[in-house]
Amino acid sequence: MKLADAILQSSSASLQELDDSIWGFESDMFVRAKKTSQLTCDMKDIMFVDGGGPRKNVESYLLRAVRDELGWVVTTGLVAPLVYAYFFVFRCIW
Repeated sequence: MKLADAILQSSSASLQELDDSIWGFESDMFVRAKKTSQLTCDMKDIMFVDGGGPRKNVESYLLRAVRDELGWVVTTGLVAPLVYAYFFVFRCIW
């Protein structure tokens, strides 16, 4: 949608304005892609590099997945204790 908006806004303008609009879209796209690629790399490391696989690292995996959406304070203060308590009980039962 952002690319379509950039093209539509400069469709009646000159080619230079169209080029500038597309350049602005690409700059924003790389900022968003960097955030997503960092999340992907972190989750890959948690799941495969740290050892133990999903059974050992599921808490870290879930917390890393929600940290960007909820923020560090909410994730650490509210979500983390619930996640660790749930999986503690789950591992005791299972």
